[in-house]
Amino acid sequence: MGVYAILTEDLGLTVFCDWIDSPDTDRANVTPENAHYVREKMKHSDSLLFLDTQNADQSKWICWELGWFDAAKGKVGVLPVVRSGNDPYRGREFLGLYPVVEIDAMQKLKVSATPKLLRRITRPGQVYGLATSFPLKLWASASRDPLSYLR
Repeated sequence: MGVYAILTEDLGLTVFCDWIDSPDTDRANVTPENAHYVREKMKHSDSLLFLDTQNADQSKWICWELGWFDAAKGKVGVLPVVRSGNDPYRGREFLGLYPVVEIDAMQKLKVSATPKLLRRITRPGQVYGLATSFPLKLWASASRDPLSYLR
């Protein structure tokens, strides 16, 4: 519940988490009815924040959810959940498409532009006055992905 509490209580975001909001739903049983329910929840969401945990790759849903949300809304972020601050986040194949949520020096959550995006819009050695990260609350609640202005 730690991340859920940070997002809802500390940042004041409205969050749908299936195992909290719909505990009776059988997530192991993928059905058209379950998919319709999840899709309806996503239709009413401004952003999708994928919590990349040690067991996330076992989800039967996540590839479909990421693909649907990316195509429909385009604002997907990845929040790595590691065991300790000493564990490096290695990411996963296609998750490199999405910005990663990080903790800044002031212990605040921020969403940063991906290195690939920054390489595409900048030239080595040139100084830019661009914001390359945004507070998570701003990113999550904005009607348009603030990072899209860099594209």
